[in-house]
This record gives sequence, structure tokens and C-alpha cells, in this order.
Amino acid sequence: MTSDSNSTEPESANTHIEPLLDEYEYAAITGRSVASARRDRLLGIGCPYVKLGARVLYRPADVGTYIERNPRSTQDGPVTRRPVFRKGSRFLKLLVDENLAPELAADLADRFPGSIHVSSAELGSTPDAVIWKYAKAHGFTFLTKDKDFASLSIAWGAPPKVILLQTGNFSTGKIERLVRDNVIRFADFENDTRRSLLILK
Repeated sequence: MTSDSNSTEPESANTHIEPLLDEYEYAAITGRSVASARRDRLLGIGCPYVKLGARVLYRPADVGTYIERNPRSTQDGPVTRRPVFRKGSRFLKLLVDENLAPELAADLADRFPGSIHVSSAELGSTPDAVIWKYAKAHGFTFLTKDKDFASLSIAWGAPPKVILLQTGNFSTGKIERLVRDNVIRFADFENDTRRSLLILK
């Protein structure tokens, strides 16, 4: 691995490490562009980062310290101070539909704590209206591939909010990656009171 004065080695696999931020999440938090973040790394300046293979990741604590020490960006204008926790949402929890793998809820728990699969709530093969009421009563956002729930969302509005995956025959791994790549969109969607439906392709 090529050494870099501004990069740090990942901690031991035996040490607990909180989920890291990718460069897109880092850019969203700091109010800077991804291009500027990449330029900073080339110049050896800016926020410390971790390299895991080809991936560039940031520790939330390092990002928080960087924002505190750099209230204004010298390249992208003023930085809007935002909550450092944007790697997911402590408030958005997913109810995963039966047309998605049960393990998906557990795999995404680090980003969306409290998420469960419908089977865990004994809602398998249950009418849509019953699942809808359960999600609403328990504060879930519903993750599904079923277009019927999109229709319910349009007709009834939120809550609950609905995230419709139009992913064809994606494997569970690809769906997990899609969700992880869109955590910022999920958080923005959750906070937007005007929207009840988010479609991911």
C-alpha cells in the first residue's frame, strides 16, 4: 500500500470500529464537492481518511473535528454545519417486505438500527393493508419491490413512507449495496414531510 501523510491505516479487525463514511457522505456533511475532497487527498490536506483497498473512508469523529477546525472552506465557500451522523439515520428504521431476503434487515442494521423483516413481525403472507397499519403504528419506513405499496403511498400518503426498489433480479448483496449507496437520499427523504414515496432503480 502506498503511504500517504494524510491517510491512516485501518484499525485491527479485532477492534470495534464504528461505521465509516464514504466520500459522498463526507462531501454531503461538509458541504464540499467530491472533486474537492479528492483534490485535498492528492495535495495531502483536509480531513484524515482511511484506505481500505480501493475505497476511501472517513471516521465520523475526524470529520467532526475537521468541521470544528475549518468553519469555512477555502475552496468551496462557506461550510454549512450539519449533523455528523449522516451515514444513515438513527430515526429511520426499515420494515423489509417479504419479497426481499430476511437477512437484509440485519445486514443494514448498522445504518438503520431497529430495522426488521416482516417475517420477524409474523406478517408473512399478510394483506397489504395489515402490513401498512403495522408499519404506521410502529414508525417504520417500508422497503419493498411491490408496486402495490407505491400505489397505497400515492393514495394514502405517509406515514408510513415507502421506498420502492425497481431492481429486477438484483441479488441481496446488490440490493444492500444500493441501499448503502443511497443512505443520504434516505435521510433526506425521511426528513422531507412533503414526500411519501422514494423509488430506487
